[in-house]
Amino acid sequence: MGKLAILLATASIIGGSTLLFQYKQSSVQTDWRQAERQGQMVAREIARSGHNAVLSRTRRLQREYPDDTLEETIDRVNGTQGYITGAYQGGSYEARVYLTSASTFAVESIGYYAINEHEIRSESDEAGFLDDGILEVTEPSTLRVSFLESMAGYCSAIYLQRILPDTAPEDQPEPELIFTPGHNRDGATTEPQDIVLDPGTTMNFIMAVDADFSCEEEGHVIPITHGTYEYTREALVSDVGNLEEMTEGKYAMIQENPNRPGVWRIAFEDLFFSDEKLSDTKQNGYGSTSWDSENQTYGGNGWTETDSNGYWLLEDYGGKPDFSDQVIEVELLPVGEEAL
Repeated sequence: MGKLAILLATASIIGGSTLLFQYKQSSVQTDWRQAERQGQMVAREIARSGHNAVLSRTRRLQREYPDDTLEETIDRVNGTQGYITGAYQGGSYEARVYLTSASTFAVESIGYYAINEHEIRSESDEAGFLDDGILEVTEPSTLRVSFLESMAGYCSAIYLQRILPDTAPEDQPEPELIFTPGHNRDGATTEPQDIVLDPGTTMNFIMAVDADFSCEEEGHVIPITHGTYEYTREALVSDVGNLEEMTEGKYAMIQENPNRPGVWRIAFEDLFFSDEKLSDTKQNGYGSTSWDSENQTYGGNGWTETDSNGYWLLEDYGGKPDFSDQVIEVELLPVGEEAL
């Protein structure tokens, strides 16, 4: 009985020690997980700080250099190393701004925070910021709209929606027809004296598409809600209903003429594609006709060619986004002046 008692006591001590060790291990793991979660939260705050810093810098430089193109502003913001750095809450960030379309940019920021020599990283990548002044009226103006390309098979119409300042979304004017349903209208132009715009107005252009090839309402004056339209494409959209924070519609590409301020080209895509394919084309150009599903790209290296007007050169493709289906040019003229 004595030996049995000794064995039981020894087993009890070993068992107790094992439980204590397991408890301590579990406690250490819990403490580490809590520290890592807190570190991730701090890293996210650092990334957010970098995001705010680079966005603020971009807006400031846009005000200081109003004649710069968006590409030139981006180069000023990022500097020679291609990004900016900063310190925040015991960590650091790297942030940059990059072009996502001719008139939109995104901000990428990475926050770093170290816990016991272990580095925690958090990323913030937000797209959709619209270049200042796009499609905005600054003085009483007349509007001229011309078709640059209109050779797509689908029948479509173009509407103007005036977005008025200090006006609730439900009280905004209804879209007004400026080109009746039709196709193959290269060179068609509105008369500038027909449309007068007040300062502070933002112009939104909407393509309404009759996608069955019949074009039964061709040349007719019909509202944008007419049943012959299958869908619409908006040049500007607001995901949160805030008309002061509009961004470029995913099926439209807006570009201000580099040689003529107050003149914009709006290029619409009338087929359906994934968001990834649309945004890749906008940011990187056409690339190949083969989609790399792993890297989510057509492999473009940017928009490097321009047309005779100075706009990015558009081409026609059937099975990928080309933004050349219906292309209009928008020109604001001071009241009383004639278009060039």
